[in-house]
Amino acid sequence: MGNTRAVRVAARPTGGEFVVGPQATSTRGERTAELASAPSSVTVARHLVRDDLRRRGLPSRVIEDALVVVTELVGNAVRHARPLRGANSSGVVILRWDATESQVRIDVTDGGGSKQPHVKPASLADTGGRGLAIVSAVASDWGVSSDSDRVTVFAVVSA
Repeated sequence: MGNTRAVRVAARPTGGEFVVGPQATSTRGERTAELASAPSSVTVARHLVRDDLRRRGLPSRVIEDALVVVTELVGNAVRHARPLRGANSSGVVILRWDATESQVRIDVTDGGGSKQPHVKPASLADTGGRGLAIVSAVASDWGVSSDSDRVTVFAVVSA
């Protein structure tokens, strides 16, 4: 059994309400953060992952690619999915990541949306809808798994 540690981070979204999150824990190499289902959580997620991957000594290109993936997956979960019920009854998304010398795996779990996450074709005039296409271009592998009340989108960034 590895060490487990918890970290509380507070973020104040632009809407004025105070959101406390995430509760980040780590066991061995895997980290888990329960993030408020709010736009401010994208920044919190990026900082958590960036700081952890830097501590692990991963190359900057791998860290930058992992942060692109975190931004897109957490952003999509916040914008398009139902939140999960968190420990304090508020709506959350769950971010998990793990890293080895050769790769970073990122998982984001939410309550699912009206459609299964997929890459959709975007025209030059579209102002959105490119998130999973970007993930697909940056990641060596990505996919979606779901059960009755949860959807997890994962991506692997290789060194």
